[in-house]
Amino acid sequence: MKVSDIVEVSDTTVRVLWTDTHYWSDIAAGEKSLALVRAEQDEIEELRLSFEGEVLSEDKAPLVDPLEVTVRVMGDAPYYAARLQNQRLLGRIENGEWRTVLMAGNALAGPLELADGTVLVALDGVLSTFADDAATPLMDADFVTGLASSLVIHTR
Repeated sequence: MKVSDIVEVSDTTVRVLWTDTHYWSDIAAGEKSLALVRAEQDEIEELRLSFEGEVLSEDKAPLVDPLEVTVRVMGDAPYYAARLQNQRLLGRIENGEWRTVLMAGNALAGPLELADGTVLVALDGVLSTFADDAATPLMDADFVTGLASSLVIHTR
């Protein structure tokens, strides 16, 4: 039984690149591959696919009670945003281990890469640049509630 299909849509065709029997929570495209992620009861699982549908890598890491997980790819490096009961984490899976790079209490948005290469994150409403796995708050930023495309959504 197939549950998940990755399809390529062109001007003239729709082609199935890859099929799986599991549900995946999110997908993101990098420069050279696709990243898929899903949260299980006590772990997060990732899958990397080529644009031709070939499995490049699979990994999973323990993470207690993830309620939700999403993926964003910077260049070709996936970052996973996990929502736990009282915390938001941004991290990576490295050799079967979860590596937290940023933590927030109530809200985490991004990372979002702008056209000029600047990467933004918002931690508990504070807009920051993101580089080398660290966030640097921007001065005079409004309270940020979300990041999408090259658009920053905020309230005053």
